[in-house]
Amino acid sequence: MKKKFFITTTIPTTLGFFGGQCKTLKEGYDVCAISSPHKELIVFAQQEGIRYKALKMKRDISFFNDLCALFKWIWLLSIERPYVVHANTPKASLLALVAAWLTFRPVRIYMCHGLRYQGCTGMKRRILIVMERISCFCANHVICVSKGVREQFAKDGICSLNKSKVIMYGSANGVDTEYFNPEIVDDVIVKTQYGIKDNDFVCVFIGRIVRDKGVEELVDVVMRLHNERFPVKLLMVGGREEKLDALSARTEQLIKDAEYIVDCGRQSDVRPFIKASKLLVLPSYREGFGQVLVEANSLGIPVIASRIIGCQNVVNEKVNGLLCEPRDKVSLYNCMFSLFSDSALYNSIKLQCRQYTISHFDRKTVTKAYMKYYASLLQ
Repeated sequence: MKKKFFITTTIPTTLGFFGGQCKTLKEGYDVCAISSPHKELIVFAQQEGIRYKALKMKRDISFFNDLCALFKWIWLLSIERPYVVHANTPKASLLALVAAWLTFRPVRIYMCHGLRYQGCTGMKRRILIVMERISCFCANHVICVSKGVREQFAKDGICSLNKSKVIMYGSANGVDTEYFNPEIVDDVIVKTQYGIKDNDFVCVFIGRIVRDKGVEELVDVVMRLHNERFPVKLLMVGGREEKLDALSARTEQLIKDAEYIVDCGRQSDVRPFIKASKLLVLPSYREGFGQVLVEANSLGIPVIASRIIGCQNVVNEKVNGLLCEPRDKVSLYNCMFSLFSDSALYNSIKLQCRQYTISHFDRKTVTKAYMKYYASLLQ
């Protein structure tokens, strides 16, 4: 009989981090995905060919709801008795790992995808740090998605270097370089729909359109470049979270008024938007691992990202992109201006970035490394 392997996230959208990996896992384990109820959970389970269970969890701190969810976790693990509990995202990890510790599950893995507390202050920051410490205490194995996250965990006294680990060069699942292949992606519809011309220097931002992704700085820099007569155009792909870190009214108005800034909304397939661009920009304040950076690189597109944990472990300067200082419009401007004006530098990066991604983050290689690691825990 196969040993049960439970993998959980707070909301089903983030189960996408493990697309394809669960298909491989199910060859040796009885894999079950657990997340809050939503049709995306069912779709993910069907795509991966695994079981699923819905367990309602709130992303924000909510004592009563969290206590109810904890009791449900304890009951679920007592009934199912999985051998492995693989927990991801802050809330699901806290609840699942406490329950797994209380029910004596043999292998308790906490995968840290980023440091949410870095974007918070005051009491909320302290609470989130305590949550991380509890998750790491209850886990007997901690995986960090980047070297920077692992080092910061140790620096902040959350998890020692002896207990934590980074698989290969980092990332939860690498990037599917066959899917993110420029030779199979058609960008004609995007170029036609958004009026992209051959001489436009198109930049793309992909992610949550909120302050801590550096969107305010990016919009200001693009506006400056436009005023300096650069043929710049910005595609913004993603959704807003108005209750969490919403953009200022000023920036929203700039986005609305500027013809050279296009709000493309959420997209199920970001590949045509990346391929239609000459540069992907992610001036974020915090990232665990810049997944969108490796996706852009896999499509042969250079990137600019903040010099922060997560991004600086992905970007090798002047090889696959450039790094700017976080929250610094001048630094971001200088990086973008360099790639706009220095065609030799731009073309050098463009020629190298896809091969760099294949050698460091190709999904098949990353999946093999994870399967080897999981197998070592069950010996």
